[in-house]
This record gives sequence, structure tokens and C-alpha cells, in this order.
Amino acid sequence: MNNRINLKKCIVMMVFLVPVLTGGAWAYSGGSGTLEDPYQIGDANDMNKIGTHPNDWDKHFLLVNDINLAQFTGTEFNIIGPNYIVPFTGVFDGNGHTISNFTYTSSAINYIGLFGYVEGPNAEIRGVGLVDPNIDAGTGDHVGSLVGSLKNGTITNCNSIDGSVSGDGYVGGLVGEISYSTVSNSYATCNVSGYSDVGGLEGQNHYSTVSNSYATGTVSGYSGVGGLVGRNGGGTVSSSYATGSVIGDVGSDWVGGLVGMHVGG
Repeated sequence: MNNRINLKKCIVMMVFLVPVLTGGAWAYSGGSGTLEDPYQIGDANDMNKIGTHPNDWDKHFLLVNDINLAQFTGTEFNIIGPNYIVPFTGVFDGNGHTISNFTYTSSAINYIGLFGYVEGPNAEIRGVGLVDPNIDAGTGDHVGSLVGSLKNGTITNCNSIDGSVSGDGYVGGLVGEISYSTVSNSYATCNVSGYSDVGGLEGQNHYSTVSNSYATGTVSGYSGVGGLVGRNGGGTVSSSYATGSVIGDVGSDWVGGLVGMHVGG
């Protein structure tokens, strides 16, 4: 009889535990991940937990406070959508709040940014302000303070102030590479360095549109180095500008104040 009672207790406990183990809302400050009720990101731990819940990467998120990520150093921060196999396909609304001191240091990891790889017609990052990000990807490529690579997605009303971003190729102050995407009403003031396709705002613009945006940081590299865009391949840049210093390494080619290299289009 006692064994039956204990078994019933175990079953009841398991029933109550399952939602806790599989649900997403418990990991954040509120919300259910829908358009009407987005997951609420209220502190640094909430932000870091997004990267550990891939089942949530197609959901809606809303930043409800200014947050500071200084507690995460090296590779401790969990990048959201770390590569093209498991991209972030949802919507992240910064709601005009700031994310400060995002730091990531690695020797050769690709797709580095607060979001590593963002893809999809419904994928959007908006209203996010980064303050003093410091990203060093070593020989890694597709590196940006906000997004490493954006494909078929949208970035709007975002910025990255001060700090630095460095990597090997496709390196940008805000986003490393955009492909068939749109970036608008955004800017970056951080310093950017790399080897190829290096830009103050974005490293490469591939058949994409950049509008009403600017960059003011110092940009340095070897090939395809631009104050705003490193390489523009069939894309459109309008109502945008760059005012920072652009430095080409010794023997470098394709260096420009606004766009380093323009191909096609």
C-alpha cells in the first residue's frame, strides 16, 4: 500500500516538473514568446539564457531594462544563434534600452556578435543600443558587435557606441555581413579592424540595402576596407555616410572613405 502511495507521489511530482524543464518562460522575466506577449528580458542572466534555449530562437523578445553584460568575459556569453545551422529566426525588440559591456574574446570562432547568425523573412533586430562592446574574434570571420551574419532579415534603429570589433574577414562595427537583407536608421561609432571586408557599420553588403545609417569609428584592414561598408556586392547604400579614419595596411588595396570595394550592381 505504501509503495502505491509513493508511486503516485512520484508521478504527480513528474507531471509538475515537466513544464518547468521544457517551458521557456521560466528562464526569463516574463512573457510567453508570442507577438502579443513577448519574452521579457530584464537582466544580464535573462540575456545570456536566450543562447541556451534554441527552441526559443523563433520567438519574440522584448528588452525591458538597460542591462550590463560585464560579468561575462572570454567566451562565457552564450551567443544567440551561433551559426547558419541553428540561426536566430525570431524578433528581438530592444525597446530603446541599452546593452553595455558586451565582451567576447576568442581565437578563431566564426559568427560572433550578440547574435551570431540571424536568418529568415520574419527575423528582425530593432531598437537595440550597444554601449562599449569589445569583440575580438582572432582569426574568426563574420564578426559584428550586434550580429555576425544577417540573411533575409532586418536590422532597424540599432546602434553600437564606442568599444571595438576585430576579426579576420567580414568584420563590421554593427554587423559582419548582410545578405539579401535591410539595415536602416542605424549607426556605429566603435573602432573596427580586420583583414578583408572590413567596414565601420558592416563588413560586406551582399545584395542588400543600407539606408539612413552612418559610422564614425576608425576602420583598418588590408582589402575591402571602408568607412561604412567594406565590400558592397550588388547592394544599395543610400542616405548614409561615414566620417571616421580609414587605414589600409601596407600593400593594401580597395580602401575607401565610404565603401572599400564595389562589385556588381
